[in-house]
Amino acid sequence: MLGKLTKRELSVFLVLFFVGLVCSIDKSLIGVATPIIREQFGYSASEFANVTNMYYASNIIMTFVSGYIMDRFGFKPFMATCLALLGISSATFGLAGFMGSAAGSATGVLMGLLFSRFVVGIGQTGYSNGLAKAIVESFKPEVCQGVQAIVLTTTGIGSILVYTVFTMLVNESWQLAYFVLAAFFIVAFVLMVAVVPHKRTPPEEKVSLLSAWKHKTVIVLGVSLLCNNMASMVMMIWLPSYLDTIPVIQAEMVANPQLITMILIGYAVVMGVAMAVSDPITRRYFRGRERVLATVSGLGAAASMWLMTSSSNLAVIVVFLYVSTFLASLMFTLILNLPFAERADGSGTLVAPSMMSSANAAMNVLCFAGTMFGNTVVAGIADAAGFSMGFAALVVPLVISGVVLFLLPKTK
Repeated sequence: MLGKLTKRELSVFLVLFFVGLVCSIDKSLIGVATPIIREQFGYSASEFANVTNMYYASNIIMTFVSGYIMDRFGFKPFMATCLALLGISSATFGLAGFMGSAAGSATGVLMGLLFSRFVVGIGQTGYSNGLAKAIVESFKPEVCQGVQAIVLTTTGIGSILVYTVFTMLVNESWQLAYFVLAAFFIVAFVLMVAVVPHKRTPPEEKVSLLSAWKHKTVIVLGVSLLCNNMASMVMMIWLPSYLDTIPVIQAEMVANPQLITMILIGYAVVMGVAMAVSDPITRRYFRGRERVLATVSGLGAAASMWLMTSSSNLAVIVVFLYVSTFLASLMFTLILNLPFAERADGSGTLVAPSMMSSANAAMNVLCFAGTMFGNTVVAGIADAAGFSMGFAALVVPLVISGVVLFLLPKTK
């Protein structure tokens, strides 16, 4: 696919890939830092869940206006501004820890973390809501779906970097890890400003966020993302904490202290592979049958999640963690690629290019709402009955995520 790109398209692709990589590092890093921050300041799972919820709350608020902003000013100014905010807020997240530690105030630290993650949530909308618009306006139509699929693999690659390089930084100082992340965001900001051309293509007709909310296909995709994120994103947030509470893993770590890190690296690799193969698998074997693939993936991920949380055998836990991760990630990428798929009746793509920003915004509102809800539920169950029960509850949304896609129009 990359061989079909012009030099300018390739440059834009590399910048978008790096932006996606750094944004993915941020999403995974909070999960690694969470156990250390909670232990340092004595926060319960429910208390610290508010830090993540602030992130998604600001995501939802900003998403409501992001489509209009990009249609009015173009995706480049919006994404560049968001990257600058991400650099600043990542630095203040680390500073909150330093300043609070010096003052000995756990409450003061929590306020600083809440504020910083709120701003990070605003900044992340630059990638989550700007990517589809940037791709549609920067690449030939025939390569858009492939570019999107490759950029989405940064979720797995970013997690691998977090569970290796950034884990070492977190063990040294979680504040230092966020300062390094802030530097990466500043580099991404510079690349966006210097390399990506400014382009704004006004929609052929006036399209608002309300138009997207009235579009059946957009709502179906959004509900599917909501349910998928209740499982996949919540797993990313709490997986290190969950693994740390499993008795068989705690026992094995006496002889192998790096066991959880090794499991997390494998988890990230599996996630990245799933996202990388989603598009070629769909194109070769499931063209026009994406709904079948999504449903099978959802049901398989749900069954694997149940087997993982109900087992006390280390090998079984790890195997079904990876199977569930692969299938949920495959389905997640498929959902995000479906707006670019052509309708079976030849009337265009499932989501018209003129509505892509607004549709993406509506889908992301539901997506982020699902993560907030799932995050709160898992944290509450974890405080009351343990993380295994919290993860077991994620079986239900995984099933719904796949089944609901049967309401989409047929594709070819």
